[in-house]
Amino acid sequence: MLWKWKIGFLATALLIVQPGITYAADQSAQAGGVHLPVGKDQPLDIKLPGNDGVKRKQPALRGAEHFEIKWRVEMDQVSNLVADQAGDMYFVDINNVVHAIFENGEEKWTYNLETTGLRGFPELYMGKDGVLYVLIEGVEREQDSRLQANKPGIVALSREGKQQWKLEVPNLVSIADVYFDVDEFGSVTALTDGGIIGISPAGEIRWTNKQIAKSVLTKYRDSIITENNILKIRRDNQGNSYVTTKDHHIYGIDRGGKLLWQKKLVNDYQDFYVAKSGMIVLLSSSGARLLDGRDGTVQDNNDWLDQQKIDDLGIPNDGEGGIYLNFDTNGILDVDKSGRVKWEYRTGPKNQLDLYDVSSDRQGNVYFSNTAGNLYSLDKYGKERFVLVRDNDLFTSSSIVIGHNGNMYCLTEDLGLISLGKKEIQVFLDNRGMYLSRLPIDAGDKVFVPLKAIFEKMGWKVEWDDGTRVVTMRRDKQTVRLSTDTPSAEINGRPVTLSDKPRVIAGTTFVAHDFISLATEGKAKVEWDAKTKNVQIWTKNN
Repeated sequence: MLWKWKIGFLATALLIVQPGITYAADQSAQAGGVHLPVGKDQPLDIKLPGNDGVKRKQPALRGAEHFEIKWRVEMDQVSNLVADQAGDMYFVDINNVVHAIFENGEEKWTYNLETTGLRGFPELYMGKDGVLYVLIEGVEREQDSRLQANKPGIVALSREGKQQWKLEVPNLVSIADVYFDVDEFGSVTALTDGGIIGISPAGEIRWTNKQIAKSVLTKYRDSIITENNILKIRRDNQGNSYVTTKDHHIYGIDRGGKLLWQKKLVNDYQDFYVAKSGMIVLLSSSGARLLDGRDGTVQDNNDWLDQQKIDDLGIPNDGEGGIYLNFDTNGILDVDKSGRVKWEYRTGPKNQLDLYDVSSDRQGNVYFSNTAGNLYSLDKYGKERFVLVRDNDLFTSSSIVIGHNGNMYCLTEDLGLISLGKKEIQVFLDNRGMYLSRLPIDAGDKVFVPLKAIFEKMGWKVEWDDGTRVVTMRRDKQTVRLSTDTPSAEINGRPVTLSDKPRVIAGTTFVAHDFISLATEGKAKVEWDAKTKNVQIWTKNN
């Protein structure tokens, strides 16, 4: 018996993944592709689901000398991990409950989608306006001789988990990171089987464009699926939208849904990004190509795409002008803007397994997963840092988010949410990870933390007097002076004796973790867990 359904994650694998592209590496390119020894994989003590009849291999960590599982939220049948700019993460479970999780694994809130009255297959999208959008794609199935018709639509949630608006959208196509985008003002462009639509910040449909999107019914195994010709949809901050299609074209649409222009893409086109101004960056094996979003004309000013703009656009990169691209389905390339290959890496034999969900961090490390459920990280020179080995025979989906502290947060349908990071001390401020260029120092029952980085993150102004070797910190009406030569300080004019003398190492002042609570007169609570190697700081601004 056939039943009709709208594709969720499966469509990413079946319909929009582009064919492998072979690149000719520059002879001067660095070798890259350095793999860790296979024989040193450390088995992980993770219980796998055993009630679904699927045989899975026990996960193992390659590179366990330097990396470890930090924590895990044990939950199966979960999907679609996204994060906001603060680092808070969101995902949906099998019961249509949205979970908000902090970077230290603490739960922030939950939201039951059943209360919206919309029903179907949910996916999440974090808008550039800071709003969490839940796209609920309708699913129609024949079951017990009765047609179960769901209600598709969109729900907009604040970072606090409060509904801002909801909208029923018939025939919504909900592959959120591909067919949906939101500008900084909250205006939305989305895909339906009836065309591309524009939605106002208040949740009202403003326009429909039926010139570009085309849908057809296709048989897949025992199902009828709705296939469309769209590759990706993006918006700028000028009210315009941009669409790429599977026949290698890109289109510009104005704020009223009117078609502005169209242009043929190069055959090895791989992806595109849109700046707030409307400048379009097309990525291919020949590097980066710029288009003016107003009329689609090619721009010759490649100097516009500097490192800051690469970071702002969210393009995975090595931090030194190189951009990460997929090739031959299971390879990663580091190429510069002109297309010169810096290095290449393969997970295995050519075309063995597809790679997806490529991300990078501020140090230029790259992260990705494959369809066997393996999770990888390479450094900016193409050398493996770690591999979470699954080697599943069954297609295994994963979502990756990179935290502020460099941890990889990964959501898989059978392992739940995992935090994987370096074996080092980590600091969390109000449950959110901190990036520290100088790492804390373990002193057993205490840990010494870099003073300037932490107090500035808490809103203090920190100054150093080289002559007196005194640190002065100010916030609002509070003033703290700290001598680095003696275990003493002055807090709002009151002299205090410290439990430990500060340490100055290579120009950085370190203080014992309990100094944070002392200097803030108890307004900040601090805990050091020697077992997990975590420093937790909570303030009243949480």
